[in-house]
This record gives sequence, C-alpha cells and structure tokens, in this order.
Amino acid sequence: MYHQYFGLKEAPFSIAPNPRYLFMSRRHKEALAHLIYGVSHGGGFVLLTGEVGTGKTTISRCLLRQLPKNTDVAYILNPYLNSTELLASICDELKVDGVKDTSSLKDLSDQLHAFLLKNHSQGRNTVLIIDEAQHLGYQVMEQIRLLTNLETDEKKLLQIIFIGQPELNEILAKPELRQLAQRITARFHIDPLTLAETKAYIRHRMMIAGLPANRSIFTPTAVKIIFQACQGIPRLINVTCDRALLGTYTHGLNQVDKEIAQSAVEEATGKKSGSALNNSRLAIATASVLSLTVLVLTFWLGYQYLHLEPNPLTEDTNTGEIQRTPAINAETGAIPTSTSQQDTQTASTSAEPDSRPAPPAQILPDIKTLGYLNKAQALNELQRNLNVFAGDLNPVCDRLGNYGVQCRDENATSWLEFKSYNRPSVLELLIEHTSYYLAVAEFSDNQLIVVSNAQRYPLSPFELGQYWTGKFTLLWQPPQGFEALAKLGDKSNYVNWIAQSFAVIDQRAEALTDYTFTKPLETRVAVFQGDNNLEPDGIVGLRTVLKMNDYLNNDFSLDSNLQGRN
Repeated sequence: MYHQYFGLKEAPFSIAPNPRYLFMSRRHKEALAHLIYGVSHGGGFVLLTGEVGTGKTTISRCLLRQLPKNTDVAYILNPYLNSTELLASICDELKVDGVKDTSSLKDLSDQLHAFLLKNHSQGRNTVLIIDEAQHLGYQVMEQIRLLTNLETDEKKLLQIIFIGQPELNEILAKPELRQLAQRITARFHIDPLTLAETKAYIRHRMMIAGLPANRSIFTPTAVKIIFQACQGIPRLINVTCDRALLGTYTHGLNQVDKEIAQSAVEEATGKKSGSALNNSRLAIATASVLSLTVLVLTFWLGYQYLHLEPNPLTEDTNTGEIQRTPAINAETGAIPTSTSQQDTQTASTSAEPDSRPAPPAQILPDIKTLGYLNKAQALNELQRNLNVFAGDLNPVCDRLGNYGVQCRDENATSWLEFKSYNRPSVLELLIEHTSYYLAVAEFSDNQLIVVSNAQRYPLSPFELGQYWTGKFTLLWQPPQGFEALAKLGDKSNYVNWIAQSFAVIDQRAEALTDYTFTKPLETRVAVFQGDNNLEPDGIVGLRTVLKMNDYLNNDFSLDSNLQGRN
C-alpha cells in the first residue's frame, strides 16, 4: 500500500526470510561462513544460535542458495516431534523410497541409512537443518546423535545443522547430552546489530526495494529511536520501520521523523521509546511551570490594569511625533499592523516579473523566444516540466537541495559529450552578445526537445550549435554523501553506497565490501566503466555515478527511451 507512495517497488520491511534482503553485517558474514565450512568439510554438527529475530532463518535460507547442486537437504521447521515423527519427516524431505511402516523406528532408520549410502556412492552430500532446535526433546536429540553414527571411513554420511535461540547452548551443556555436544564441530552466535549497522540495515533494505539514491526516508533521530527500542534485533526493526512508513504515508509526510518513529515504536513493541518517556516527563514538568507562570501573570496583569491608562501615548523615535499605541485586539490578543506595514509586506512577497524578452522581430526569433535571459527562470521551467516539485516553482539551485536535487555546471565540447551526461539541462547560448538560457528536457532522434512556457518544442542541434557556448547546468539526484571522487583505499558512507549499488545492479545478496574501497570494488568499477564507454580507471567520479543511477533507475533522464521511469 504505502510503498508506491515512496516510489518503492515493494514493501521493504517484510518479516519473511527473503535472502534477497539479507543484510550481511560482520557477524552475519561470519555466521554464513561457519555454516558453509561445516557443510563442505563433512563435519558432524554445526550450531548456529542467536536471539529471536536476529536473522538466523534468513541466513539458513541464504545457505540453501549457495549449496552445491549435488546436495540433498532435509529442512525441519517443526521441532515438536517425537523420534519416529522426526525420522519420518526427514525421509519425506529427502524423498526416501522403500519405507513400508512409517511408525517403525527401525524401518525408517534402515531406509534412511540405505539412502545415505547410495547418495555417498553417487558423490552427493546430504544435509539436515533443524530450525528452532531448542524445542527438541532429549530423546529426539539422542536419536539425532545416533544419526551421526552413519558414516564411512572417510566422512559422515549426514551433516546436521542446529539453529536455535541462546538457550540451546544451555540445553546442550547438560550432562545427559554431553555425547551430542562433543560432536559439534562449529559453533557461532549472532549478535544484534549496532547503531551504525542498524542505519546501514535500514538503508540496505530500502535500496533493495527501489529507494532512489538521493533520498533518505528515515532521519538520523528516527533511526536512533528505533535502534534503542529494538536493541538491534532485525525482526523488531522490520516491524517498527514498517509501522513508521505506514504512519508517514498516513500523515502525508516525506520522512520518518522523531514523532512518527516514537509512535511506531509504541505500536510495534507495545512500549514507549526512551525519547517518548523523556518527553512525557518533560511535558509534565513544563505544564507545572506554565501553570505557575499563568497564575503569577494573571495577578500582575490585574495590578497593571488598575494602575495604567488605557491606550497610552508613545513617542516615535524616528519622527519625534507623539502617537497613540494601537489597542490590543480583545479576541485575538494581537496588535494590528499599520497600513504601511501591510503594503511593505505585500510588496516584498509579490511575484518576480518575467525577465524573458518579448519575441523580437530580428533573425532567429524562435530560439530567442524560447530562451530566457535569466538562468534561474530556465531552471524553473525545467523543474516544472519534470513535475517533481508541484506547487513550488521558485526553488532554483540554492533550495533544490531540500528536494534531493542539485544543479551542476558542466562544459562539453560536442553534442555527443553533452548527450552522454543524459540529464535534463539548461544550455547557455550567446546570440548577438546576449546570453540566453534554453531548458532542454529531452534528446530524441537527434533533436533537442526544449520546454518553454509549459510547451515542448523540437530544435536541431545543428541550428543551435553556432550559438551554444558549451556550458550547461544539469539537474541530477546525487546519492547521500556524494564526493567528487572515490578511489582505492577511501573509507566513507559514500563508498558503502557504491558497493551496495553494485550489489543491486549485479543482483548479489552480498556487496563486495562495506565502507572501504577495496581492490575487488575497484575492479568492478573499471569493468562497469569499460562497458559504458567511460575511462576504465576504477575511480568513481560524476560520470560513473550518473551511469550507475541510470542502471538503478534513480535519476532524471535526457534519453527519450528512458523517460517515465523516474
């Protein structure tokens, strides 16, 4: 519902364990590495634990996508089973044939053993994954231990992964399960996210869902409130962020602010955020002080009313004339504004006159008529054509930043170079020693589509070429933290954006790096540049970012074939 309001392809904070949204924090990367190691080296048991909602199941789903094709997997989601039911479920998952009596523990064990031996002879691996393993009974765990006795001289026939909450470690530490505990070859515990990781996690999921690179929906204060309330637990973060986006949509806002975040925390967790509690205490204290102040002020005003003359005379310090102070409005408490003041205010807010010249009768009347003498007005015309700032036609460049848009002055030596920037622009023309500014919204079929007075006109580059100075101002949507250059060895949030963007472009579950510009990222950038007719130097500059935004569908476009995707 709300995701279309924010320009997203889908809701970004579903609690379903979608591997495409897996955020690989340092601990998640280590956890996945432990699982892959345990499976690929033929060990007995691998143990993965973590608090509720830290992403254990999502990591296991990611593991399934990375297992070799010669692997058969039995994934048990319901651990509330007795020994016979567990073996029957494993046989069902592995599609074991020949089981005649599913109520016979011996028949199930024999057929499973035969299946594992056959798989081994064919060079196939077999993996058993049990989720929520802390709910397994002692007798069931003992039966699972017996499964690890199925082995050859070289390796175990069945690799087992236990996934559970922290109490699983306490259960396995009991004396009666010591034989099982001794067979665990790899253990790993997933910690909650830090504040920095929470910020990156939210940003990551928004980008996967299609958030434009220039936008930030969650303010830093909102992220901090969500982190403090959720304690870095991804599932709670998902639920809270989902409620926050819904609340922002309901109120018609563009960002999740402090108040929305606090309301979302209360709805998602059933408790007020720390900030909300502090605000409540502050509100009570403020109310007490205000009550006392009103009481004192009432007595003071009563005293003044009895001793002061109404409508007193005052001296104008500028003219020396004596004037009577205007009476306070009894209903509103406001002092009336003089007519001269109102006139001044009206004059200061009047609209700026159009500086575009009237169509002259000289040569080239079309170009002069379509151009503007004021570059700011040409930018406003371009902005109106983009239809991104409805109702506000005077932001120009110094205020466009509030909308996540920037003006950037550039130079080009040819129309081909200008077109490679692929952004709506204002061209500078010099006609008869006078500068004109032309708003170009599209480059189609070797024609420039110029917008003027809310109309669109085609012009030939050849016709404009002799008057264009090579200067132009483009409108674009830079990513957060944009820097002029990013290169090998740099460390910043901008580098993280570059890495995450390539993960989206390449449809990878994991980025090549995080905040450090590494050699693999440099190589990926160089390949991308070579594929897009840019110098393959591995350094991310403006032209590379513009092309990345084209792939991410995050920016305006000058190409008519790409129009309407922003």
